[in-house]
Amino acid sequence: DTALELLVGRGATIGPVQHAGSVTLTRQVNVQGGVSTGRDTIVGAGCHVAGGIDAGGRIILQNAQVSGPIRADGDVYLLGNCRVADVRAGGDIVVFGSPRTGRLEPGGRVATRAF
Repeated sequence: DTALELLVGRGATIGPVQHAGSVTLTRQVNVQGGVSTGRDTIVGAGCHVAGGIDAGGRIILQNAQVSGPIRADGDVYLLGNCRVADVRAGGDIVVFGSPRTGRLEPGGRVATRAF
């Protein structure tokens, strides 16, 4: 359902986001606060959040800087050179490349893959 999706375009600067659906934050987005979504959250390359991210689904981070903890009801994918605090997932935590993180708390397993 596209009515439950929030997409943020290149170069945008937005405040805290709370959304009942899926959220996609693309390149050069700077959120300055927390992001809370009812479904999946995707944070693209070059993003900076400066808060935590809570998602009712999975979280996918690529080359992002997030200063707060990550909490997902589903899987969490950490891709490339992202920096995050502690990560808690209801499902698996899959690590690609060499992200920097705090403690990892998966509901399933932790898997590593080459990036």
